[in-house]
Amino acid sequence: MAEATMTDILYYGFGGGLGHITRFNAFCNTFSINPILMTAIKEVATRQISTSAENVLLFSDSLQSDKLALKNWVCECINKVKPQKIIIDAFPCGILGELADLKELNGLEVEYIARILKINNYQKRIKGNFPKFTKIWQVEKLEKAQMEWLENIAISNNISIEHLELKYPVSKVDSSIVLPNNCWLIVHSGSEEELLDLYEYARDIANLENTRPNYVVIGQITRPSFLPKNIEYYSIYPVTSLLEKATRVISGAGFNIIKQMKNNRNKHIVIPFERALDNQSLRLELNFI
Repeated sequence: MAEATMTDILYYGFGGGLGHITRFNAFCNTFSINPILMTAIKEVATRQISTSAENVLLFSDSLQSDKLALKNWVCECINKVKPQKIIIDAFPCGILGELADLKELNGLEVEYIARILKINNYQKRIKGNFPKFTKIWQVEKLEKAQMEWLENIAISNNISIEHLELKYPVSKVDSSIVLPNNCWLIVHSGSEEELLDLYEYARDIANLENTRPNYVVIGQITRPSFLPKNIEYYSIYPVTSLLEKATRVISGAGFNIIKQMKNNRNKHIVIPFERALDNQSLRLELNFI
C-alpha cells in the first residue's frame, strides 16, 4: 500500500487532560506529519491550544461517557475523511471500548501507540474484538502483565512491537516568559486540588532543604484561590522551554512530563496522581530512572 499523506491520516486522541494532545504533537514532530485530530477538548478545536493537526474534529465533551454516541461519531469521521490510516493513542479499542468490532476500520492501516495502561480496569470496557493493527508503537517501559497482553495483540496481527522514542517539538508559546532566579516551576494541567497538593509538597521540600525558592505555577484553569498574590501564575501551553530554565520542576507523573524531564531527573519532584486508566505510580517505578 502506498504511503499515506497527511490528509489520509486520522489520529484518535481521546482522554482527560492535555497528555494525549502533548503526545500527539510529539508523535507528529517525530514523523513530520500533520494528521486530522479527533478529540473532545474544545480549546484544541478553537486553536486556543496549538497542535500539529491539519484539522480538528471535535466530539461533544458532554457525551464523552456515551459509548454508542462516541462509536457513531467515530464512524461518521471515518466515512467523512475516508482516511488510509488511523492512529489510536493509548486505548487500543478506544477510551470506552467503542472501537471493538468497528467495521469502518476494515481495510485501513491501524497503528496503536502503547503507553502504561491499567489493564484490568480497561478490559472491563471492551466487548468484542480488537482492531486489526498494522503497527504497534511502544513509547515507554511497561509492566510484565501489560507487556504480555500487548505481545498477544501483536502476535494475533502477525506484527512485532516497535519501540519509539518521541521527539518533542520546541515550544514558542512560553518563550517570552522570564523565570526568576532559583525558580521552582509547578506544572500541571489537572484540577485545583491537585495543583494545591503539588504546591504544598514543593513548600515542604523547600523547608526540608532550608531554601526559599521563587515559585511559578502553570496550569490550565483560572488562577487558583490558594496561591499567594506574589506568586506568578500562567495558563499557557506548551511549556517545553521553561522546563529547561527552571531550577526545579514539580509535577504529576504523567507520560509526557516524565519523558520531557528524563535528562533532568535530579531537579524533578514528582507526585503520582490516581487515574482510572493510567498508573502514574507504576510509571515512576519503571521509567523514573
